[in-house]
Amino acid sequence: MCIYRQSRLITSLLLAITLCLIITSVGSANSSEKKPGSDGQKIVKSYRVTENGLVELTLDQVAKLYKDGDIVEKNKNNIKSNMYNIQNNIKGIVTPQAPAFCGTVCIWDVYKQSHSYLTPRPTKRERVTPPVSPGGKVSFSVNESYTWEVNLTFNSNLKKALDIALGGSWSQSSQYQQTINVEAPYNKYAWYDFTPIMRNSYGITEHWENSYYTSWKDKVQSTEFTDIYMVNKVGGFQDGILQYVESDTPPNY
Repeated sequence: MCIYRQSRLITSLLLAITLCLIITSVGSANSSEKKPGSDGQKIVKSYRVTENGLVELTLDQVAKLYKDGDIVEKNKNNIKSNMYNIQNNIKGIVTPQAPAFCGTVCIWDVYKQSHSYLTPRPTKRERVTPPVSPGGKVSFSVNESYTWEVNLTFNSNLKKALDIALGGSWSQSSQYQQTINVEAPYNKYAWYDFTPIMRNSYGITEHWENSYYTSWKDKVQSTEFTDIYMVNKVGGFQDGILQYVESDTPPNY
């Protein structure tokens, strides 16, 4: 009996050690996942799209763009968590009225903007040229397209609400086009990344109804936090940060 119990104990310990090793291996694989700017990659130069073409930015200027975006993002999350407490404090919105000739059940949306700002979108950062091998020099034509995003299910009521609050041009698209010469050092790979700078509008969308169920009165039936990203054109092209990257190894993205 003692030998049987001891054998079971040893088996359990071996199983636990095996599982531990598997989990450790998976965790190491995830933590070593390569991302832009890692594994010997270095951002050598950065440029901002302007009305007069590309203008070189210092490292401090690039860092400030991202830092300012992070600050506003935190403020946005605070507003989102307190949405129901602040919705009546958003100013400048005309009192909503039911659409004309909508029938016996009138349903419409009203978007109330809280803030609007320009911000880089790191999640949209892309490599826009192929990597050039060490010592190589190649010219590439870049043509990237961008469009709007909204966190809610998009329908005709929401579109009308956003058109009224933001103007019809909020839903336009844009492109970034550029001919780029990539020259890699003799011992490095080289390429260009582009991070779009977009306009972020956020606030609340109220879903209104006027029907038998609301005693024929205009009433808010529900409210949703609304987060919208729109393109920002500069000189006819998408605003953004173009960055020249050098690396010991080819990119993995």
